[in-house]
Amino acid sequence: MVQVKLFEDWGFENEMNMWLAEHQKSIEVVDVKIQFVGSEAESYPYALVIYKRR
Repeated sequence: MVQVKLFEDWGFENEMNMWLAEHQKSIEVVDVKIQFVGSEAESYPYALVIYKRR
């Protein structure tokens, strides 16, 4: 079964990297999706890490 971890806003890259480093031995990353949401002037990024437990 896959699970999803959400990271939002402009600090997502650091947060995501720290989370991945912390859990690297217990999960297998299936995919990472990064997208900007909102209007062009007010958009912000979010990232979804799709993973499976080992």
